[in-house]
Amino acid sequence: MRLAYTSLPFLALLLAAPAIAAPIVTNTVDTETAFTLVGHGGMYNTVTTWNFAPYTSPSGFWFLQLTVVEGQSFFNNDVVTVTGTVQHLKSPTGHGDGPGFAIPFTMTINASGPLNDAFLAGKAHGGHSDSASGALSGISTPYNLIAYQFSSYDFNIDVRHVPEPAGLGALGLGLLLAARVLRKR
Repeated sequence: MRLAYTSLPFLALLLAAPAIAAPIVTNTVDTETAFTLVGHGGMYNTVTTWNFAPYTSPSGFWFLQLTVVEGQSFFNNDVVTVTGTVQHLKSPTGHGDGPGFAIPFTMTINASGPLNDAFLAGKAHGGHSDSASGALSGISTPYNLIAYQFSSYDFNIDVRHVPEPAGLGALGLGLLLAARVLRKR
């Protein structure tokens, strides 16, 4: 009976061990003028490159190619790198600009720090522009006396189709006139 008792805690440890899996990536916004993707990864124990298949959003307006590398530094600290390309495949209705230029991006974090990275980029798109931003952050824990590992990490990529400058000027003038009218009342 004593043998059975001592093996139960061992079995419980085996069953409680974290499952190592690919990062989960979800498309949360998909409109003519906006696209957002969020991702979450957990603890890992092998260096792995996750190549997500080239993705055209369900609306057909956005294209994304994404790679997540779960690696290690020279000192055995976990390192996560998110790279890819995002592109506006066609203009919003009525704009007629055609496809935008591809916007490449890269974000890297090291479990020993820094634990945050971000990017901001943009490309002209006919008379408009596409503005892209992203953020990558992680939570790390000591693995041994000199190395740190990630217990989790999160990233997001957000792209917006920005109206042409003349449209922004007209919008600003309209808001200014509306504020003046409201002030007089």
